[in-house]
Amino acid sequence: MECGCLQRRFYVRSIVMAHSHLHVFSARHGAALIAVWLASCSTPAIGPSKCLDSQSPPPFPFVARYDGGGKRLSYVAAFHTIDPASRTYRLVEEEFRSLGPQIVIVEGLQRKRGHSPAYWADDIRSLPEKNILVRGEPFYSASLALKSGIPFVGAEPEGSDVVRSLLSERFSTEDIVGFLIARQIPQWEREKKDVEASFDLLLSTFNKTVLKVEFGLGEDGWLTRKQFLAWYRKRTGVEFCVSRRDGSGCSTYSSNHAEDSFMTRLARAMGRVRERSIQQTIAESLEVKRRVLVVYGGNHYLEERAFLAEQLGKPCMER
Repeated sequence: MECGCLQRRFYVRSIVMAHSHLHVFSARHGAALIAVWLASCSTPAIGPSKCLDSQSPPPFPFVARYDGGGKRLSYVAAFHTIDPASRTYRLVEEEFRSLGPQIVIVEGLQRKRGHSPAYWADDIRSLPEKNILVRGEPFYSASLALKSGIPFVGAEPEGSDVVRSLLSERFSTEDIVGFLIARQIPQWEREKKDVEASFDLLLSTFNKTVLKVEFGLGEDGWLTRKQFLAWYRKRTGVEFCVSRRDGSGCSTYSSNHAEDSFMTRLARAMGRVRERSIQQTIAESLEVKRRVLVVYGGNHYLEERAFLAEQLGKPCMER
């Protein structure tokens, strides 16, 4: 393994990204990165014997392990679930044992909240384990971090940054709110909530918490059920299935939208903001920690893998 080459790619990429896209690294950070750039590699490369073809990632979930520049990173490309017996949960547990992470990056938590924010940590400590297990792999990963005495951190951008970026790309506030609602419905279903019967209540809570608190969107931008369904019909030309029990002839958020469809364009625009924030969080974590665990949905890994390869080299992928 050509560690020196991989090491240089890692730190040069971090510096370039910091100054051209992220604008968060200070001069001190840059000096530290250059210092490590000049250091020699000491961590052996991952052997290829059990590794899957990194050019053709397997179905989710899987783990991609990186080892380069004296840094190790495991990325659990999750299949979102609340099933404690799932392979996603097992992969997370295996990486805690084999990697021994020094920090865990989890999905669904804004990076501005910092390390192990109290509102997550206190919630985890107050719940019996059976309740933690059914809150999804991000919450479960955070609970394992607390048990291990290490920090967890989110990688999501600030909601105001997302809104500002989408508005600059000529999406309306109604488009942003409608998309966020549509994206939330599959999560409610994973949590076994009766979406069809409780939609109005779930939507009211979503408006007051996610839209108001996380995205800074006031009541004048909120949508009722009727308004949301009308927005979806206008933007896609089909009816939205509030529940998958609605049967055929309608669409859900998880439907495969055409490459040039409105929903695809909006998803990609939002995704670009999220990926920049995820990459920023990974780069900052690797700057101060030698072993990093990332637990994010598999589609995010597909967007991040070129970035990761440039920093840490070729991964070893295992299911």
